[in-house]
Amino acid sequence: MNNVSLRNVLILLAAVIVALLALGFVSTLLNQIIPITIALVVGVVLGRLSAKTNAMTLIRDALRRQPQQSDASVPQMASAEQPAQPDDDQIRHEADSIKQRLMDDEPDGKPDAEPTDFDIKTEEEILAEARRLEADVAKRSSDYDPAAALAERRRRLLGDQADQS
Repeated sequence: MNNVSLRNVLILLAAVIVALLALGFVSTLLNQIIPITIALVVGVVLGRLSAKTNAMTLIRDALRRQPQQSDASVPQMASAEQPAQPDDDQIRHEADSIKQRLMDDEPDGKPDAEPTDFDIKTEEEILAEARRLEADVAKRSSDYDPAAALAERRRRLLGDQADQS
């Protein structure tokens, strides 16, 4: 027990502190930095892969395909129960659904707008629009009745209770 000295205790304390700091660093690295890095890499890869893809078009196409897949399974099951000849109502229904899908797929006549497709307004047009908007705002503010607005808000929020108070 003669080997226990203040120097040895301080060295042991310093080693424990360094070990705790190292564990804290490793914990931070594993719990925060690595998941953020993985999310960053996945985001960059998916972003690069979908750079020329319109997400709304993909969603719209996926939603259109779902009813087609369920419609495709219904005639197969029905064909097992019915004769192979489809009746006129089925043919008309299928033709109408095809026409509807074709009408939905047709563009509106105007291709997607490019970032450079815009009208440049002259200074007079900008000033005229600003005057018109200012006149609209002035008209709305002159027509505003705070008491009526409070009564309307109270009626809307409280419902039948507003009449009792």
